[in-house]
Amino acid sequence: MIEAMTRHCSEVDSYHFGPLKGLGSRHNVRHWGCSCKEPRIAMAGHHRFFCYLMGDLRLLDIFGEVKDSDVTMIERQQARNVNNPNYKPGARSGPDWSTFTSNWMTWYELTLDETYRRKIETGIQDIMATPYGLASGPDYGYDVENAHLIYQGEVENTPNQHLQICMGAPQIWLELSDMLEDDSLNLLMERLGAFYYLDKEEKARLTDGKIKNRPFDWPRFATAVSALGAMRRKDKELAKQTWKILISSLWQDNGREGHCMKEYTKSTDGRSCYEIPWITTNTTAQWCLNVMLCLEFIREYLPKNMEELERWMMQE
Repeated sequence: MIEAMTRHCSEVDSYHFGPLKGLGSRHNVRHWGCSCKEPRIAMAGHHRFFCYLMGDLRLLDIFGEVKDSDVTMIERQQARNVNNPNYKPGARSGPDWSTFTSNWMTWYELTLDETYRRKIETGIQDIMATPYGLASGPDYGYDVENAHLIYQGEVENTPNQHLQICMGAPQIWLELSDMLEDDSLNLLMERLGAFYYLDKEEKARLTDGKIKNRPFDWPRFATAVSALGAMRRKDKELAKQTWKILISSLWQDNGREGHCMKEYTKSTDGRSCYEIPWITTNTTAQWCLNVMLCLEFIREYLPKNMEELERWMMQE
């Protein structure tokens, strides 16, 4: 299944030549039918594990195809806005720049081409120079000639804050920090993790009112970075809050019986078919990825049993 999914996503869902080379179709129910062509679908990080475990040379070709997806993305933006003289190309810190770093990291580790390492380091320095790190932006201008992210102030109505971290960015940046022997990305994630769950008033206070109404409304997506922040800051309360968010997200709107299966149809031979109605692919994938990192970073704060968890919940 892993091989089939890797081949399908890397070969069918991605473009290999032409004006969309290095991009993929986002909502790909009908192949190539979606107008949203983005780098994140074709990201090298999705396929590195299979390539390195299986020695799949076809994927090496694909890594070469996606290494300059930033150029393709900007050229596509410019083509779609050719009649707008005021348009300036842009990139989000995630999932755009996070995807670029995945592609550049993969190409650098394969070739040691310093061009791509410098692109990564340029973006890191640009985000480090913003007032609030990964909480800043998250929408930037992008200079395709030198890979600079251009800070344009705080965007309060952005729909992109959660997209920074739900497309593999923490996994990419944790590995990249080790590869570069540079703690900057870990520091940026730590700061975001400590900031994400603050209430609006505290966010506004810490940012002089510049971040006040921006939606930070996918808390379970942020548990990887909040766990990292809790570990690095030795923040017991943040660690407990992280576990509460992860565990309670399993209940959703179904109370403490969130995993109860319900009959949804009958098969042709009359047998009942059951499912857990609220579980989705996104829910399952994000929950599992974040749990793995939380177990790595804050395992000692995991409640020992349901009784302890109940006491935590009562404290809210």
